[in-house]
Amino acid sequence: MRAADQSEAPTAPQVSAETVSFFGELSRHPAVQEGDIDTIAEFVVHRAAQLARMDFVSIWMFDAESASLRSIVRLETRTMRHCPPVGIPAAQMAGEFAALREASLLASANALDDPRLADIRDSYLGPNGITSMLDHVIRASGEDVGLFSMERCGDKSPWLEPEMALARGICSYLALTYVNQQRRKSEGALRLSEARLRLLTDNLPGAVYQRQPGATGKISFLSSGIEILTGHPPGTLLGPAAPPWDDFIHPDDREAVKATLNLAGDGAEYSLDYRLRRADGGEVWVQDRGRATLGADGSRRLDGVLLNITEQRLAEKAARATASLQAAILNNTAYAVIATDAKGTITFFNRAAEEMLGYGSAEMVGIQTPLAFHDLAQVQARIASAKERLGREILYPFEIFTLDAVSGQQNESNWIYVRKDGRKLTVRLSVTAIRDGAGEIEGFLGIAADVSEQTQLAKRLRQSEEIAARVLLQSPDVILITSLKDGRILEANPRFREITGIEREEAIGHSTVELGIWADVREREAMIAAIRQSGEVSSLPIRVNRRSGGVRHCMMWARSFTYDGAPALLSVVHDVTDLRLASQAVEESQRMLRTVLDALPSHVFWKGPDSRYLGCNRRFALDNGLNDPAEIVGLIEYDLLTSRSPAQLAEAESVLESDRQIIASGLPSPERTSLFVMPDGSQHWMHVMKMPLRDSEGKITGILGLQHDVTEQRESHEKLRASEEKLRSLFEHSPLGVTLSRIDGSFVEANDAFLRIIGYDRAALPTLSYQAISAPEYARSDQVHADILAQTGRYGPYEKEYIRKDGSRISVSLNGSMVTDADGEQYVWSTIEDITLRRASEDAQRRLKEDLERLVAERTAELKSAMEGLMRAERLASLGSLVAGVAHEISTPVGNASLATSTMSGSIADFEGLMDGKLTRTALEAFVRQIRLGTEIANRNIERVAGLIQSFKQVAVDQTSAQRRSFHLTEIVDEIATTMHPSLKRSKVHLEAAIPGDIVLDSYPGPLGQVLTNLINNCLVHAFAGGRAGVIRLSAVPRAPASVSLAVADDGIGIPAAVRGRIFDPFYTSKLGQGGSGLGLHIVHNITTDILGGDIAVASEEGAGTTFTVTIPLVAPQARQVDS
Repeated sequence: MRAADQSEAPTAPQVSAETVSFFGELSRHPAVQEGDIDTIAEFVVHRAAQLARMDFVSIWMFDAESASLRSIVRLETRTMRHCPPVGIPAAQMAGEFAALREASLLASANALDDPRLADIRDSYLGPNGITSMLDHVIRASGEDVGLFSMERCGDKSPWLEPEMALARGICSYLALTYVNQQRRKSEGALRLSEARLRLLTDNLPGAVYQRQPGATGKISFLSSGIEILTGHPPGTLLGPAAPPWDDFIHPDDREAVKATLNLAGDGAEYSLDYRLRRADGGEVWVQDRGRATLGADGSRRLDGVLLNITEQRLAEKAARATASLQAAILNNTAYAVIATDAKGTITFFNRAAEEMLGYGSAEMVGIQTPLAFHDLAQVQARIASAKERLGREILYPFEIFTLDAVSGQQNESNWIYVRKDGRKLTVRLSVTAIRDGAGEIEGFLGIAADVSEQTQLAKRLRQSEEIAARVLLQSPDVILITSLKDGRILEANPRFREITGIEREEAIGHSTVELGIWADVREREAMIAAIRQSGEVSSLPIRVNRRSGGVRHCMMWARSFTYDGAPALLSVVHDVTDLRLASQAVEESQRMLRTVLDALPSHVFWKGPDSRYLGCNRRFALDNGLNDPAEIVGLIEYDLLTSRSPAQLAEAESVLESDRQIIASGLPSPERTSLFVMPDGSQHWMHVMKMPLRDSEGKITGILGLQHDVTEQRESHEKLRASEEKLRSLFEHSPLGVTLSRIDGSFVEANDAFLRIIGYDRAALPTLSYQAISAPEYARSDQVHADILAQTGRYGPYEKEYIRKDGSRISVSLNGSMVTDADGEQYVWSTIEDITLRRASEDAQRRLKEDLERLVAERTAELKSAMEGLMRAERLASLGSLVAGVAHEISTPVGNASLATSTMSGSIADFEGLMDGKLTRTALEAFVRQIRLGTEIANRNIERVAGLIQSFKQVAVDQTSAQRRSFHLTEIVDEIATTMHPSLKRSKVHLEAAIPGDIVLDSYPGPLGQVLTNLINNCLVHAFAGGRAGVIRLSAVPRAPASVSLAVADDGIGIPAAVRGRIFDPFYTSKLGQGGSGLGLHIVHNITTDILGGDIAVASEEGAGTTFTVTIPLVAPQARQVDS
């Protein structure tokens, strides 16, 4: 079963006290009532500049044709100077007003990149340096008439809710001012003479009449509209042979009609609603509006019009049916429904609430909650908790129930209700804010379910909203004669003033366009086009502006005719605004009802007398495999079966038979609990209630059904029963002693294990007590644990001795807790363990532990000595490798220098021979060249030897001491590369180093060099065993904060996963018996962590190489004395 969708309630705006004060000033400002939009605009922008952070604040209004939007005031807030008026074509605002039609408010922190404002980016935003904008539409009577705007330059911070609330409040008062301005401009009225009215009646809708008062009053005139209303042609109702007018009035309405019309004095207007009987046997509701006048002969007559208001009456009936359905649902739901106003005063208290709390609705409506039926101690405790959580005061107790609802959050919590008889019960309470059309909170709706019998089980309730419906009824007509030549009004009846607010004398001679009557001039253009094509229009929907503000929705009939010898247009405008409002109210009521139904966590459905479904809530639809509640209309019980098995067919027939009994008897069906199979195959237990639905006259119109899912409740009872059985089994078969005792120590119940511990049989249990079987020396300890039990509800575990029946003592361990039964009586559950064997075992274990600790200490000392010797051997082996490398590296340059000096010695001997003979210049120059060349070769190789010796000397000093100094990382890496060169040259492995030159450390170069040397040697020995070729890469990366990571990576054979976790263990080596000590990587790990203050990690995949990562601080920690 899936839960119904749930809309998120809007968040209530948070406004400052200054803003609230400002709204109070606006509400009292005389210019609002006078419709002085300019004065109010000036007042608003100056106050808004003080209340919100912005660079510009402005108010814009549409021109008469709505073609452009112009600023009537625009204030630069830094200097408080007015900006020149600005006009923007309405076409450029299309994107913005499309967004405003959706939400009324547009808040853009980055206006230049907002696609909704793209049309004005280059023409307005950019030239004015505007980067952030908050606009709110000014909407009067459903029409967008202007805009309130707050703008920032350079700042792209988001607009906050208090600023949005300020804009909303300002626009509501600007709209009210605008409406009052329009009302003031539109005052006046038009009248139509009695003679002209008779001329026009044949062209009017409805029925215009003139008759004498009284039941048999003679009808002297009827328009053709009477045939549309009643089906009777006018001729059958006129003349001496015509039946009395009362014969056409519904019998139930005749007395009321007679009384009203007989009381109408001369010149008095009347208006009443009643039913007329139609020729086809049906009936039609009419509104009879007219005036009583005296004729020339002194007789009284009635001049009036009959208007068809059947649709309006049907709308009222639908609204009453909706209200009846609402009341039936709310009063028959299993949940307590309580509504309050915004301050917590109860306004609605349904039957379930009466049954739950024992109070009648009349007792509770008007009472302040939570003073009525809440546990005040619990309320105060939660207020204190909320104050600590929110860091503010809770202004009044009722606020603790509404904190989440006000912010639009889902809230369900358990509360304690106190019944009228004083009994307390636990309920699961869900609170929902009830908001008006503007989103303001009008009150709160609470739905509570009694969960007293289901402790530890939570039932989710859906939020509900108040059902409201408003129907405004008024239906006057307007009759106009206008010139077809220039559109001037030639005549208008008195109803014209009621619709438009314009006096007849003011309207005569002016066109409807000049008077601003058309809310949308395109409707006038459509009417003119139809007149030119066919000479008339019928039932054309139009909107009419009122001078006092607002727009009236009307239906228009018009026909061209000749008036005073000139072509004219006869127009009849029937106001259908109230009918539209009534229809909208019905729709709103149905929408609100749908919201409540979909919020209920139960199935709700209703059927017609034929048992076909007329509707249901979303939960019922979804659980019956339907995507939308509308899909159920017209279905019958068989259509909802998940299969056509005999069992399901029989169940469907049983449901239909129950429906027939409800319709026949008018009584609810007995409540029952049945197992339902859902479309997904799951089974749910449902508590089913069905009752008759009645209309306002008490006639049965259908069936209302409610189904509450009690599957969890049944399952919880089953689990509770099973749990009790398990607990009983555990109690009886537990190897530990278990007892239930009173606070005074006397035993109520005990299992067999306890009786075996103390050596008594069950018959002796009632005579025993806790104190009687306890050794006396434990009395003080027992009292300490009794005090702990009283304070915390638990005691133990602690150990003591019991005295058995035979007088022997037995060691036991006890612990337990306090429980309270349904009558408030307190008991103690205890578990007792015989620890005699455990104590003997603990003594033996203690002695064994002491022996083992002594042996471990001895072996540890021996192993430590052996390990230190091996580590020294490892260092000596490292130095031996260094000496061998030095000898190999020095031998080549020394040999080259020796060869150069030998060559020079030979050249000197030859030159000495030449000196004994004739020495030529050429020979002398050759001798000098040879000596110079030999000297250069000897010097170059001797310098190379000196450099190698210096490098080896530094490495040797560093590796045989732990002196701390500052050094460049590249310095150490270069020295290690030089030192390892002989070993690398003898292998097929190439060393690559990529070390940034700006990494400087204050650390221990010797230990760091030994780490790198050991890691490179480890690669040579293990990664490239068997003479494999490969590459070893040294790299370094600075790390934050103040550390560096060195990586030694190879592309060798890798390390098997099975041994990867042991490579840093001492004495572990894969070359055991081949010269490996197993201490190389162990030494690396110890130096890295203990001396360099870092850590080392390894990553390897077998066959894919290995990477050792050493991460050390740039400044080594102050270490203890390091053993060289």
